[in-house]
Amino acid sequence: MGTDFEDTIQIVIRHNPLIDKGLLVQYQDQLYQIVNLSLDDSNKIVTYDILTLQINERVGKKHG
Repeated sequence: MGTDFEDTIQIVIRHNPLIDKGLLVQYQDQLYQIVNLSLDDSNKIVTYDILTLQINERVGKKHG
């Protein structure tokens, strides 16, 4: 029994309004898909977004 967020990692980036779930993320030689976004769209000068990532099964797994 698993959840949608099983085998995921979270990263924090500076807020970017162009980020969406359709993008792929390359991190530590792996390709990940974005499964959840927590966007900080407050009016502060410096804001951060939290991305929940999961290895993209089609192309992200390392071989070897």
